[in-house]
This record gives sequence, structure tokens and C-alpha cells, in this order.
Amino acid sequence: MPIATSKQPLLSQFLRREANIGFAEVTGEKENRGTGYGLEIPFNSAMWVSEPDVEVQVQMGQSGRAAHPPTTISKLFKETCNKFASQNALNVKRGGRWHSYSYAQFYEHTMSVSKSLLAAGLKRFESVSIMASNSPEWMMADIGAIQAGGLSNGIYTTNSLDITRYILKHSNTRVAFGDTNAILEKLLEAGSDISDLIFVQSVPGSVDPALKAKGVLEWSEFIELGKNIQTAEVEAIMDSQRPGHCSTLLYTSGTTGQPKGVMASHDNLVWNSLTLYQDYKITQEYTMVSYLPFSHIAAQIVDMMIPLHSGCKVFFALPDAMKGSLIETLREIEPNIFFGVPRVWEKLKENIEPAVISGEVPLESVKKMLGLINGKVCFTAASPISLNVLEFFDKAGVTIFSIYGASENMGPGTVSLPGANLLGSVGRSIEGSETKIHEPNSDGDGEICFKGRYNFMGYLHDAEKTAKVTDKNGWYYTGDIGHVDDNGFYFITGRIKEILITSGGENVAPVPIEQEMKKQLRMCSSCVVVGDGKKFLSMLVTLKCRLAPDGLPSDELDEEAIDICKSLGVEATTVSEAVKSSVVHQYIEDGMHKANEKAVSNVAKIKKFAFLPRDFSIYSGELTPTAKLKRTFVAEIYAKIIDQFYL
Repeated sequence: MPIATSKQPLLSQFLRREANIGFAEVTGEKENRGTGYGLEIPFNSAMWVSEPDVEVQVQMGQSGRAAHPPTTISKLFKETCNKFASQNALNVKRGGRWHSYSYAQFYEHTMSVSKSLLAAGLKRFESVSIMASNSPEWMMADIGAIQAGGLSNGIYTTNSLDITRYILKHSNTRVAFGDTNAILEKLLEAGSDISDLIFVQSVPGSVDPALKAKGVLEWSEFIELGKNIQTAEVEAIMDSQRPGHCSTLLYTSGTTGQPKGVMASHDNLVWNSLTLYQDYKITQEYTMVSYLPFSHIAAQIVDMMIPLHSGCKVFFALPDAMKGSLIETLREIEPNIFFGVPRVWEKLKENIEPAVISGEVPLESVKKMLGLINGKVCFTAASPISLNVLEFFDKAGVTIFSIYGASENMGPGTVSLPGANLLGSVGRSIEGSETKIHEPNSDGDGEICFKGRYNFMGYLHDAEKTAKVTDKNGWYYTGDIGHVDDNGFYFITGRIKEILITSGGENVAPVPIEQEMKKQLRMCSSCVVVGDGKKFLSMLVTLKCRLAPDGLPSDELDEEAIDICKSLGVEATTVSEAVKSSVVHQYIEDGMHKANEKAVSNVAKIKKFAFLPRDFSIYSGELTPTAKLKRTFVAEIYAKIIDQFYL
């Protein structure tokens, strides 16, 4: 329930909140709590830290899941691989056929990576950066780095050269893995002024001669480096690790500014993934398809950590999954577990809905056609999902469980569960943690805050930014606006930083408006509300289109958009044709009018719109690697169009 009542404007409350938050500097009680490879790791009683080379206190509770005995990733991994030694663990398709690793083989290969990292000179809490599509080697490099006492650090393959350079330096990277020639070239250039940085091709096979001449090691050559390192050396480091040590860096995808390095402890990742493993009763018989980037906390928790608890099977999608091949992998594997960010669920709906509407495909056949016939646990998270998307799949027998959280609290903070799945909400607070609404207004909307063992250690090298989102009592302030109902279900309204303030001083959350617009305008892929500091709100519109082979939006309308055009009497097959049609313009006007009728106030109504020449994508920069809208970026590149609304 909300903890207070206030009628003050939302944004002013949130800005004022920062002045009342204190940062627990790394000056708390210290003691040496274990060594590793000759390095003593100090224990620190501070709530938050900004450097990785300390042990923080695990924020345990007195009973229940909050009191679950803490452990390390290294120990959990070893125990699971011993328990499920002969069980199928990892599966990847190469050369047209599937290659598999048992859990015993998974452990053996990962131990080889750890040995080679030590041979390469990896020191305690130095980073191992991985810039690659998901694969068995990604997981081996990740856990191998942790076992060797380093920090695993994923870098999005879509990151720019400048961002890549920043992360390599900021994270203190010793070894960098990349899977393609283009990625390795980017890593080489980004790390050109970092001394002793080692580059490795993260997939088996020969390295391009030009890259080999620049010092890039083949996977087999890298593994050969560790042949003289004894297993006991790695195990000594593993035994010295404690749950409060840093294990992983998670760089925010950067919708604004430079990405922040979220420091995750062993306990952070182990404990929060335990909640999903237990709540959804995942067993070794379950299968999952992995495609969302391991650089993101969602994939770390679901695809990386849940198998370490359950012994389930992971099938890796092809590297071009987000460019269209995902559906074929789903149909082939028919997984029990599937995690889709909202845009993925939207695209799956768009692909199948026209056939359902026409009667060509019965609604009950949707699960089979999408490869989800065996889907027992289907998740969504990372950004708000439209209610109409959830309702479509629910009617088709695909239950989607909404999860809400952030990198800073290791993903799940609230979860929807079987028997407690209220469509439109993001579920209830996970067992063993606390969630609150900070300074709610008269409507109950306020900032969502989390407290529990999942909360991060702090931002790497940045005490100031850590202080802005934490307090001395252990709360993490998400920056998201929401409310909670009488039954404990949480609802997200939007981001504080995304709140639009009109010239009249009215606060407007754009996301609910955008969702209603897309519900009314099935031809539209994106509806972006703009108007910060202006007299009224306007909207940028993109039409649904097919993807080109390079993953970029093409000018060709997709099937649903073409069908809608035909129903309007418009013979358009391309975006450029459709946006010139006065009938299509009227279609948008009519949909806007219907959506405006449901607006919470006059100021929340859209007055004008404009078509954009192409849809958004990860590869053209408007979306983050997990398909979240980069609102500031879009406003900047289309500033001239936006300005035309207000002339």
C-alpha cells in the first residue's frame, strides 16, 4: 500500500527526493574475509560501495526465502554440474546441425577458460569483456571469468565504437572476447590504447588472417594457454570467494548518456534467480531458447542463472534471431520457457493476428504456430507491454507472466505467478523482499522502490550516481512511477525522466497514451508522444513494415498494414506510398480521436501527428539492445519535424 498521501506535482517530489538520500561511503567496519591468489579482500559493512574489490554484507532476512543460505556462483555451478553431469546442458546449431554439451562438459570447458584467463594474467576483480551473440562459449567465458576471480562483463554487440571504448577502459578489461570479424575489429580499435589487452575469438574456428596478424587468438589457441595451470589453482580462488564479492558488471543500455556499470555480487544473482526457479517450479526437464543478449540482466537471470539452479536445457537461437529467425527456432525446439521483451511479443502478435482475424488460423492453433505449444513459463519484462497484446495471447492460451525490475535489483522485483497473474499489472513483490511507493500523490502514483538481497552493490567508480538512487536504509529508487492496488499488485505508469511537462506546468506520462494509440491504430508500429515544454502534445508515427535482411526496417509494409490499407480502399504496399494517402491520414486522425476520448485529461490528448519515413530498430539506434525506446535520441534526430508542430 502507498505509505503517504500528497497532492504535490509528481516531478517536484521526485527531484526533491534526491536531496534526502545519503550514500554510505566505503568507510564502514572492515576485516579481511578470505584471500585469493595472494590478494586479501576486505570486508566492508557499508550498505553501498563504488569499487569491486571489497566484500559487502549480504542483506539477509530472519526467515523464509530472505534467510536462504547464501552461496557463490562458482559453488552453485560446480554443485549443479556434478548433480546433472550427464544431463544435456547447452545446445547450439552450427553448420546446419545441433551440437550439445552435457553439464559435465560444460564444467570442464569452463574450467579450461578459467585456467587460460589466469595464464593470460587476469588479476582479482579485473574484467573479462564479452561482445558476442549468445552461445555456449559466452556462458563458458562468463562463468570462467568469475571462477578465476575476475568480473564478467557483457558488451552489447550494437554498441558504438565510443561506448565500447568507454566500457573497456571503465571496467578495467584484461581479456576481450568477440565472435565476428566486425566485432573483433571494433574491439581492436576500441582497445587500441589499453596496454596488455588480449583479444579472443569467442567461437571455434579459424581467425581471419588479417585479425590474426593483429594478435587475435583463436578459441583453441586461447584454451591452450592454460594447459600448465593446475585445477587446484582455480579451485583455491573459487573456495576463497564469498557471496558478498562482486562477480559481474552490467552496463546499462544507455537510453541517455554514458552507460553506468552496475556491480552485482554473487548473492545478488544467485538469490534473485532462485526466486524464479522456485516460484515457477522449473525442473531439469525444462527447455529454453536463449536469444536476448547476455549483456542484459533479464538474460543473465533467466538464461544463465536459472539453469545453474535447475539443470534445465538451453538452446541458443541463431545470431540473427532478432532479424527474423527466432520464430523458426521456437517452432523447432518448442521450449517450456520463453522470455520475450514487449516488442518481441508485439512482433509475434503482428505476424499471426491477420491470419487469426481472417479465420485462416484458428485462435487455438496460435500456440503451435509460434512454437509455444509446450510453453509453461512465458515471461515479459524490460519495458511496458500493451494490455491488448497480453489479452491476445491469453485468449490464444499463451499465459504471459509480467515481471518488473531493473539491472540495479537484478531484474525481478515484482512477479506475476500462476494463480496471481492480473493482466496489466507487473505482479506482486517477490517473496523475501520489500517494495514501496515513495511519496504517492492523491492518485496513489509515486516512485517505485525496492529493498532486499537483490539490490546491487553500487555503480562502478561512481559514488555520486549511486547516492542518487539509494538511501542508507537499503532502498533502491527505480525512477519509475507506479501505484499498487489493495491486493498488492503493482502497475507501472512510466519513467520519471520521461514525464512530459507542458508549458502550462501539467505533468503527463507518455506511455499510457502511446499504448492506447497503438491499440486503436493497428497499422502503426510506434506512436511516440512529444511536447515537453509545449502548449499541447503531438505524436510521431511509424507504420508496420517488413525487415530487410540486415535487420533494418524496409519500405515494404507488412501483411497487416497492407490488409488495413486494402480495407480502407488504398492500394499501397510501401510505407512511402501509404504516408502520402489522405485516406491513411484520416485513419490516423480517427484513431487519435478514439484514443483521445479515453484520455485522463484534456492536456493528455494528442492534437497533431506526423509520419516518420521508417520504423525504429535496434540497428538504426532508436531502440536499445532490448528494444526499449530511446526517447531522447528520437526527439533529437526528429527535432525539425517536432518543431513544425508548434509553428
